[in-house]
Amino acid sequence: VSRPRFILRLLDEDALLSDAALKLPCTLQLVLLPYRAADLADAQALIAAAGRDDPDAVSALLH
Repeated sequence: VSRPRFILRLLDEDALLSDAALKLPCTLQLVLLPYRAADLADAQALIAAAGRDDPDAVSALLH
């Protein structure tokens, strides 16, 4: 099932994982977060960040 990365979280024993290397073998949980409705301010901030070519701001807004 294909989902945007902005709604996916990977957990290892209740700890949120980042880009760190994992010790194998391990058991992970994939959590799908619900979408949150965006308001006008959110949309304007996203458009502005995209217009500035600011991928970090775009990513933060989508999370």
